[in-house]
Amino acid sequence: ASRASVGTDRLGLFAALNIKPGPVRVDSAGGMTAEGALESFGEFDAFVYADAVTLVNVNGGKGKR
Repeated sequence: ASRASVGTDRLGLFAALNIKPGPVRVDSAGGMTAEGALESFGEFDAFVYADAVTLVNVNGGKGKR
């Protein structure tokens, strides 16, 4: 499985290298409980800039309520 299909680390961080610059769509999902199924947190538009570090803050770091 690729890193993109596996997900984030224990802190919820995800990194990807060599992404083509331009607009991207970020899909986010997570479990609300340890035993629960994945729930969508939504899709977010972002922009990857060339020769730069791009940060995407999904939903301001707040979980779905």
